[in-house]
Amino acid sequence: MPNPAQLPEESIREAVQRALDEDLQGREDITTRAVVPEERVAQARVFARSPGVLAGMPVALEVFRALDPQVQVVHALQDGASLEEGTYLLVLRGRAWG
Repeated sequence: MPNPAQLPEESIREAVQRALDEDLQGREDITTRAVVPEERVAQARVFARSPGVLAGMPVALEVFRALDPQVQVVHALQDGASLEEGTYLLVLRGRAWG
């Protein structure tokens, strides 16, 4: 099985788009649209819940970019990074509506 970090970017994009199409089925998050102002900017911090080795960051980043091409990656570790509980893997900033 190939290392996911070595998959061609186009393969990652296609897989992410298929997964999002299946999951979202053309719908939007009506709750967010109803209660969050459209101009709201949010920051997300993703952290490790337990020790381990990071895998799948290129796929995770593509998911966020597919949902909002303007999302800013403030911090992202690379695949293969050793993790301790609480290690920040990823910090993103962008529109809350996405």
